[in-house]
Amino acid sequence: MITTLSHTIRLYPTSTQETFFKKASGCARVAYNYGLEQYQRLRKEGISPNILEIKKQFNQEKKILFPWMSETNKDANQQPFTNLQNAFGRFFKKQGKYPRFKKKGIKDSFYISNDIFKVNENKFWVPKLGWVKGAENLRFSGKINSATIRRKANYWFVVISVTTEIEPKICENQT
Repeated sequence: MITTLSHTIRLYPTSTQETFFKKASGCARVAYNYGLEQYQRLRKEGISPNILEIKKQFNQEKKILFPWMSETNKDANQQPFTNLQNAFGRFFKKQGKYPRFKKKGIKDSFYISNDIFKVNENKFWVPKLGWVKGAENLRFSGKINSATIRRKANYWFVVISVTTEIEPKICENQT
């Protein structure tokens, strides 16, 4: 049976690596807030917003408005637009609240795609940063789908999504 599993592992970043994590989380927050702000502006003007068009506009303007974004990996400032689109999808299906602006220091996180993220025992490769030490090895073998690095209570974690084949556990009822 093929299934997707996630594994959360605590990271032990150096101070330089922690600074990078904060910058990448900041890039994700700024990109998300930019998209939400543009979406709201277009709605007020009576235009039906398109998140992909907002993302294209952001990519054209980010070198001028946010030159520091080039210091982190590209996924950190591209994935927030997908997250925003998903948030609006849930809102319009009445499955969630209206998306809110993200705040600095609250639920800091950023995404890394599978093609640039690597695992070597208890070390994790982050593009433009290098290897980061983790508390344990990845428990699941299979294809890595993505990774998200997030901060919780001043500790950093990596959440790795893996597609794997596992044997279903069958419970026998003994009576």
